[in-house]
Amino acid sequence: MSKNLNLIAARAAGAALLALALSGAAAAQTTIADWTFSEAAATALNTTANSGSGVDGAGGRWDVAISGLATDGAGLLDIRNAGLGGSGTRSAYADFGPYPGGTVSTGVLSLYTTFASWNFTAPGSHTPTFTLAFIEGNDFSTAEFSFGVSGSGLSLGAGVDPYGDGTALAGGASFGLLSSGPLTVRLDVNLQSLSYGLFYDAGAGFQGLGYAAVDSLTAGVNSLRLSVSGDYTLGGRTDTGLQIDRIWVTAAPVAAVPEPASAALLLGGLGLAAWLRRRAAR
Repeated sequence: MSKNLNLIAARAAGAALLALALSGAAAAQTTIADWTFSEAAATALNTTANSGSGVDGAGGRWDVAISGLATDGAGLLDIRNAGLGGSGTRSAYADFGPYPGGTVSTGVLSLYTTFASWNFTAPGSHTPTFTLAFIEGNDFSTAEFSFGVSGSGLSLGAGVDPYGDGTALAGGASFGLLSSGPLTVRLDVNLQSLSYGLFYDAGAGFQGLGYAAVDSLTAGVNSLRLSVSGDYTLGGRTDTGLQIDRIWVTAAPVAAVPEPASAALLLGGLGLAAWLRRRAAR
């Protein structure tokens, strides 16, 4: 009976101490921008609704329509001949600061994009590329990711503004020209450590592609830039080259470091829990 009681006490002590440790590290996320593309069919990009809690301006919408981008009426954003058959890039911007004209300069920002499907089996002469970026006040990319045709497949990678002191991400991932299911991409920017990381989830949980440095001069983020380039009509076909289910941004404070007194209590408690477990085992 005493052995069982000691074992129960050890487990309870361990659970309590784990909760204490996590209470300082846990950081609640807030969705500050969110496009679900649930509008009627043929709704242009700049009139799609943003339901995030931190948007500013006129509902935090994209500022312009891009030719070839429109909703399909079933909750998806279709990207068709967005490059108009040419190699030029077309871009739209959306603000999400905490107040009109404001910036986010602390904590961790995460940019998520879920690609529902794609088909680039005949990409034509101008290969398509989709890019989403965190932008600071002067339109420089704090960090961005690109998803586009490269060689015989699709490549996913990330980088920063080429004119700053940040560094491009060394890692990347490759996918087939024809999708086999949804893909969610996450771009994290830590505005305290001045770093960013890229992750993707193809159905088995998020896989990390590494971290790199952010330029300190671009660490005040206030908007997104969505860019498309190339030919999305698959060499003359009229079906959709790329479909997006959702784009959203979350913000969270940087995880807190336990105070010295809490750390000492944690270490002492862990020692107590270990002693109780050894006693229970005997």
